[in-house]
Amino acid sequence: MKILLNIYDLILRFTFYLFCWLPPVRARLSFELRNVGQNESFKVTGETADLCFEFSSEGELQQALPLVLRLISEGKKIELIYFSPSVEKSVQKLASDHQSQIRALRFPLLLQFVKPEFSLLNWVTSSKLVLVRYDFFPDFLALKLKKQMKLILIWGSLKRERLKDGSLSFYKRKFFESFSLIVWTNFVEKKFAEKFNLPGEVFDFRVSQIQDRLRLSSDKLQAEIPLLLSSLHTINQGERVILGNAWASDLKLLKDFPIQKFFLIVPHSLRPDHLAELFSKMRELAIEYQVMAEDGEIETKTKVVVLVKKGILCELYQLFDYAYVGGGFESSIHSVLEPLVSSVPSISCGPQNSRSTEFDYAQSFDRIKVVLNENQFKAWLEQPVVKKELTFYENEEHFKTLKDLILNA
Repeated sequence: MKILLNIYDLILRFTFYLFCWLPPVRARLSFELRNVGQNESFKVTGETADLCFEFSSEGELQQALPLVLRLISEGKKIELIYFSPSVEKSVQKLASDHQSQIRALRFPLLLQFVKPEFSLLNWVTSSKLVLVRYDFFPDFLALKLKKQMKLILIWGSLKRERLKDGSLSFYKRKFFESFSLIVWTNFVEKKFAEKFNLPGEVFDFRVSQIQDRLRLSSDKLQAEIPLLLSSLHTINQGERVILGNAWASDLKLLKDFPIQKFFLIVPHSLRPDHLAELFSKMRELAIEYQVMAEDGEIETKTKVVVLVKKGILCELYQLFDYAYVGGGFESSIHSVLEPLVSSVPSISCGPQNSRSTEFDYAQSFDRIKVVLNENQFKAWLEQPVVKKELTFYENEEHFKTLKDLILNA
């Protein structure tokens, strides 16, 4: 294994120096260079972190956040390593709010060759590394071997292998076997993993997180969008449709669609290029729409509104009768747990849902439908909805057990 890790390091180093002039490589290095001058290690002050968490996306941060905050409240010191610029703002705010207890580092994929002090081996002080969901970099095995760190995986999934031929690659199997503790996303995953002698536990607190947001949703929506909120309340029950985290590719479902219900479209990204693509697709489909970048009332007779506002999609879902979750015509759907916990009566998504364990969970409540084209989308919207509250279970002792398992792994 050490030989393979050394080969990986040589390949990565050679690739970096060979292609460092390319714009994507330079952009990645520029992102990582922001570590310099602001993300000193606990090592500098002679301290040691109790746990180190690694994650890539905002969703993964939010999934682990209750656990991180609980540990912070108990006086623990935490290291956070994140891979994507999309989660940078949230992580830096978290670190700023808890300056004495949190250190945060942009994953030094390239920076380690420019500033060795920011390599994982030199920066991380914790003896335990907690990976959130999907990132399987050889660098983590290097930490395990060279620093005798314990690896912990929370909310792991083998869904892709389960849906295909039911086998694991040699590398992935060895990687999973290196963990001291694995927490699977659900009992289906746990049972499948046991076929490969990969034991683990099952815990998930995303439902509790969403419920916490919903409890505060009225005040948040009233503060953020009072005029739009008032307009939405004038639309009849059974007529409200939301397209959450929508991509331009999702809009083909509206082709030749007789717009009779009210549609609120919330884009998956507010980047100018993504919005331009979305609006271009709507013009191509000859859809009349109103853009709302700030709070406002829905114009008379408007049937489609594009809300260009961030951070309130979770709170909005509960106001709608139908929720289509975007991304299903891209690499994977976005979160279907938010509309599910919000008790939206009818949920749908596109076909690319094999990577989503949330889709399995929604299916267990018989609350979600896959639509492949505009005809199936129309048929879904023609089905009458029945408002029915779902029962989810919160368990404080369950939460405490997970925290103790990780600390004692």
